Amino acid sequence: VDVAKLASVMRSYYQGTQFDQTIGLAGGPFGTPDHVAGVSATGKVKGNWERTIGLFRTSDSHIVQSRGWLPNQTGGVLWWGAHAAPYTIYLPFVAGMTALPDVTLGHHSKLDKETLFWRVRTVANLAQLKWSYAYEEVQATQAKIEGEAVALVGKMDALAKAGAVPDKKLNGAYSSFAEATAEWLGEFADMLLFKYADGFVSEWKDGTFDSVAVPYPDWWLKAVNFTGGPPPVPSA
Repeated sequence: VDVAKLASVMRSYYQGTQFDQTIGLAGGPFGTPDHVAGVSATGKVKGNWERTIGLFRTSDSHIVQSRGWLPNQTGGVLWWGAHAAPYTIYLPFVAGMTALPDVTLGHHSKLDKETLFWRVRTVANLAQLKWSYAYEEVQATQAKIEGEAVALVGKMDALAKAGAVPDKKLNGAYSSFAEATAEWLGEFADMLLFKYADGFVSEWKDGTFDSVAVPYPDWWLKAVNFTGGPPPVPSA
């Protein structure tokens, strides 16, 4: 069991089981597992959504890693993820740190685009534009940056084994990584907005701009009575 395995559990929406929240009308045409909590407008329809482990409205989550064979400075690691686990990037903060970067201070009741919370929340909301497409990119980003985080932890472990690491060095290394991640998330969110805006998938390829409307699944169009809609727009 490693951090990546636990992170995948934290992000679970029961995919591959009978409770998979991406399947069916509730997930929409592009299969989002994030079913917004609410009640019937008339109060007459009773029920509940399945509650996923990776709940979309989570404030933050964490994984605690305790490694007694290493110096206390680096042996204890808090892998902290701002906002909802399916969209966050778990970042390492070790026991020997004496300060945290300001990007960790975000919360839902105040918009602050410089914080990890709001950077992740922006990604999560933009992913809803074309969830089944966008979430693959979210996962690739998570794997890339969390892989770099594991490498950083290994580097600082080696320094701690060789001798005590100054608090300032630990603070600087891990805080800089968190700040760089926040910056990267901002750029990633901009990419999602550009690529999936207005129902299209838009990209620059080899110097050429390409923008196409992705078709809806047949099963969904039938379920929402697309076939009973008005006739096609006449050609002009």
